[in-house]
Amino acid sequence: MKKTLPVQFKQTFSRFVSNKELRLIRQKTILQLDTKETQNALSQLKDEYELKTNEKEKLKLSLDRSLIDLQTEHDIKRLQIESMKKKRDQETKLVEIGAGSQSSLDIAKLDLSIGEKQLNQLEKQIDNQKKSLIVDLNEKEIELKILRKRINEIELQIENSSIHSEKTGVITWVNENLGSQVQKGEVVARVADLTSFRIQARASDFNADQIINGMPVLVDANEIQLNGRISNINPAIESGSITFFVSLEENDHEILRSNLRVEVHMITSFKESALVIKNGPFFYKKRNLEIYRIQDDVAQRIIVNVGLTNYKQIELIGDVNEGDTFIISGMQDYRHLETIEMNY
Repeated sequence: MKKTLPVQFKQTFSRFVSNKELRLIRQKTILQLDTKETQNALSQLKDEYELKTNEKEKLKLSLDRSLIDLQTEHDIKRLQIESMKKKRDQETKLVEIGAGSQSSLDIAKLDLSIGEKQLNQLEKQIDNQKKSLIVDLNEKEIELKILRKRINEIELQIENSSIHSEKTGVITWVNENLGSQVQKGEVVARVADLTSFRIQARASDFNADQIINGMPVLVDANEIQLNGRISNINPAIESGSITFFVSLEENDHEILRSNLRVEVHMITSFKESALVIKNGPFFYKKRNLEIYRIQDDVAQRIIVNVGLTNYKQIELIGDVNEGDTFIISGMQDYRHLETIEMNY
């Protein structure tokens, strides 16, 4: 059996309009918005995007040119150092055989030391130039990505300026104020899909902590029972009530109508097998229940435990068996009696 919260909810479907208001649509445009200003803004953004792209290419060429100049200077300096090393070695040999002067050797060594420092400095400049190239290009790339994102957003706005329905349905309202400005997110038309329904339900905020997304529910619609689940919950509580929506397994059932009021019962627990009887005035929402069982034309009072309950049935736990007969009407006037003889 299924246990439900002991409350009933009034549900309201979306408004059903009269035949005069019905306008059937099938994948057709409902409303066309004026996009001249948006088109101009898009054109300006595209021009700016092209300008930024050219700036990026110019920057890359300039930095590449500087890098090439530094690399050339580096190669020349490296060749000069090779020459300086040879001159130093020659001066060293001349001094060793007594044919050269120490001052010439010192000058050769000094020139070589200065050249090596200059080469090291060029190598650092080349490394910094490469890092600068990466940073500057990344900065330009970020600017281009931002522009591209804005362009895509405006293109999507223009694409959505032609309001159309993706499903066959009935137009129930259209904004017919020509020349009025439409803000983002503003409703401009309403279409009712008469082949699919969902339920908008309200419950006391006393039960708010028990209402969760995905919770199974039973819906009574003109004595027909439908299964569904809670699909969305409004976080705001108004006038002591919480609003939620129910998605039905048979959302196109023939019994469903717009504005149809139904009862929704939330299933909080479930048991595959249970001994149950019909709910009645005898039940006082207590865990220990005094109830009269009829055997051989005698009603005897017994005490049982109450298990799961719903709006139709109650589970009895204790000295009860399948097939037992119980009195489910109000027995307050006889509660002082252990047994009652039945007269038919």
